[in-house]
Amino acid sequence: MIRRILALLGAVAAAVAALVVVEGLASLAISAGLFFGPSGHVALDRFARYDPELGWAGVPNVALPDLYGPGVGFHTNAHGFRGRVDPAPAPPAGKTRIVCSGDSFTLGPGVADDATWCALLASLDPRLESVNMGQGGYGVDQAFLWYRRDGAALAPAVHLFAFIDGDFERMRSARFLGDYGKPTLAVRDGALVVEHVPAWRRPFWMPTVRVREIVKRTKTYELAERLGRRLSSGAAGPAVDPADRARVVDVALAVFAELRAIAEKRGGTLVLVYLPTLFDCRLPATAPSGLAWWPAIGPRAAGAGFRVVDLSAACRRLPAAEQDALFFPEGALQFYAAAGHYTAAGNRFVAEALHRELAPVLAAVTR
Repeated sequence: MIRRILALLGAVAAAVAALVVVEGLASLAISAGLFFGPSGHVALDRFARYDPELGWAGVPNVALPDLYGPGVGFHTNAHGFRGRVDPAPAPPAGKTRIVCSGDSFTLGPGVADDATWCALLASLDPRLESVNMGQGGYGVDQAFLWYRRDGAALAPAVHLFAFIDGDFERMRSARFLGDYGKPTLAVRDGALVVEHVPAWRRPFWMPTVRVREIVKRTKTYELAERLGRRLSSGAAGPAVDPADRARVVDVALAVFAELRAIAEKRGGTLVLVYLPTLFDCRLPATAPSGLAWWPAIGPRAAGAGFRVVDLSAACRRLPAAEQDALFFPEGALQFYAAAGHYTAAGNRFVAEALHRELAPVLAAVTR
């Protein structure tokens, strides 16, 4: 009887060991696919390159007709801006130029060139010519520097400077994802100063971001993360130093002020656009403190006379199912950190809501 029990236990142990080996091999196979397949790539690597002044910027004349799926392509013009049309020094007769600058929520990962909210603004109003200067991973600082260098000369009638709450957090560091160097800004003697230039350079082909993402998808990492959460249950996350918070707020307001001065010098109008994430949409209207930066910066910007359009309230009014439809779920796009960006429906929601909010401004510049 004892021998039978031992034999049975041995068989069970062998089966468990075999399952562990098979599970491990399957995990390795999946990881290899992630590393070498499209889901292991940062999409940014496909259409951006190192730029010593900005960290990275768009590569001119990129053509990726099926980047996000059959017929869902990504293109850049000769300036490295998203789209196929190169803006002339002046807009075509009868057209009013708007420039949309910001991060990936403006760039539009996952949708075609003409389905980004910036492009849709022009389709909603044929009097408009829109230029998309969104760039993946940009903080407020980089979006400002790129526009000042390469966008201001286009002299748009309206400059839509768009951002999410996390774009202010990116201003705190000279690294993006720990791998991509970027400049930072500071205010000294009342003027903006660019720091950490030339930006730290690491070739975009370095696989560290990809490896880190693959590790995070393994069951070993998931188990370790769960254990870590239990051990640190109830512990507060790292708080932002008050001096650092004040610095970021001051720099952001200085950026807005310079952008307004640039616009007014060329007879244009600056509009600050707060783009909601799914987290924003789900926040109760009575609990804006769930955001890290915008509750402190938004009211000060409005108080300083900036034109501010915050689309989060419009998103919160939608039913939960409609909110979900605005954003790509995890796994829908096979690129690192692609989940959570606007779907085609999300871009259309932003374009339509923004067009309504901008009606007085557009009426003034298109008449």
